Amino acid sequence: LNTIIPLITTPYVARKIGAEGLGVFSYATSVAAYFTLFAMLGTLNYGVRSVAAVKDDMQSRSRCFWEIYSLQLITVILATVAYGILLLFHLDNRIMMVLQLITLIGYLFDITWFFQGIEEFEITVSVSMIVRLLTLASIFIFVRSESDLVVYTVIMLGSAALWQICLWFFIRGRLIFVSVGLKDIVKHVRPNIILFIPLIAMTVFHYMDKTMLGLLSSYEQTGYYYNVDKIITIPLGIFTGIGTVMLPKMTYLYLEDKDKANWLFRRSLEGVLLIAVAMSFGIYAVADDFVPIFLGEEYNECVGLVKVIAPVLAVKGLSNAIRVHYLIPAEKEKIYIWSVLIGAVVNIVCNYLMIPMFGALGAEIATILAEGVVLLIELAFILRIVSVSGMIKRCCMYVFTGGVMTLCIKEIGSFVPGIYARLCIMITSGVLIFSIVTLLIWRLTKNELYKELIDRIRRR
Repeated sequence: LNTIIPLITTPYVARKIGAEGLGVFSYATSVAAYFTLFAMLGTLNYGVRSVAAVKDDMQSRSRCFWEIYSLQLITVILATVAYGILLLFHLDNRIMMVLQLITLIGYLFDITWFFQGIEEFEITVSVSMIVRLLTLASIFIFVRSESDLVVYTVIMLGSAALWQICLWFFIRGRLIFVSVGLKDIVKHVRPNIILFIPLIAMTVFHYMDKTMLGLLSSYEQTGYYYNVDKIITIPLGIFTGIGTVMLPKMTYLYLEDKDKANWLFRRSLEGVLLIAVAMSFGIYAVADDFVPIFLGEEYNECVGLVKVIAPVLAVKGLSNAIRVHYLIPAEKEKIYIWSVLIGAVVNIVCNYLMIPMFGALGAEIATILAEGVVLLIELAFILRIVSVSGMIKRCCMYVFTGGVMTLCIKEIGSFVPGIYARLCIMITSGVLIFSIVTLLIWRLTKNELYKELIDRIRRR
């Protein structure tokens, strides 16, 4: 859903709302994001980890839920009041800024972390599917021109809030009410804040680029960056989905069987590396044809921007896997905190230096440098679990495969007339080439994944 629906809506919205309108939306959302961040603190990760640790005991998980949710109510109310004060002084785009209150109201009801903690993903997925399909239909029905920016904003923010509210209808039978006191709530403040600190830095990565582009450049450049970021963020939804499942699973395993947890972490890391490298090279290879089709001819400037930012997909995929599959479940928050804090500082400094000169391109370069720093710090820590030589070998193997795929599909594309046919053939051939070359290399290097794949085929 996170991948397919934006692939449908982004081209439509890019054409109907325009780069400047999306720049206004992106800027307003980025400002409100800092308040929503404070509203939730570290609950989205801390809540999952805490509930997963007591998921088999109704009394314990109920108490855990009500303690954490009570803290969430307090922080969301405080953040909403603070944002209301900001609105009194913020004169630009007043309507767009006021509409962001919908997001804060939605977080009053957000209990997705509870269902993820007890690993009942079918509930969150089912509700999300219904809401997202309604959102998709609403966008095509009600968003028709640049003047519908407010309508688009209400649809996007309102759908998220609706999803959060609907989950409460499924709480019966999974919780019992437990009365909690102030001491019970306060004990969750410190560990929540510990996970909140890196989230601040992560928000800087995700939103500071757009905020600083709005302040130091133009809304048009912000709109370009917003759409390019969308193209990269869409496939990142795959890693988010993997992480959503892995976080409670790994939390439970690190309490019960650390050896099995470390084995699963190594295996998941290679899987993410494989997918991330394939998508990075794939996006780079098809950018010339994909961007004009996806965003429209008016966004031709985004072709070069997509090519520049493509490698960050692999970097973000690996970094996310290390954090969610190991650092958070194993309670290794210190390295998580320091890596993203240092990366955030690098991001801000580079944005300040590069955005005035290069606009959206400067923001991209800053993002690549900052994400690279974060990954290097995290890799230096996990190499105690994953061997240096093995990691380098696997990286080189998949980068080589990605390079072969890129050269082949570029050559194939040069013989195909028509942009639509060319794009379809390039994507299809790219998947086949990457898969075949990977399987050949797996076989030559006697990779365990190849052995498992063959065993499964034989059993079927």
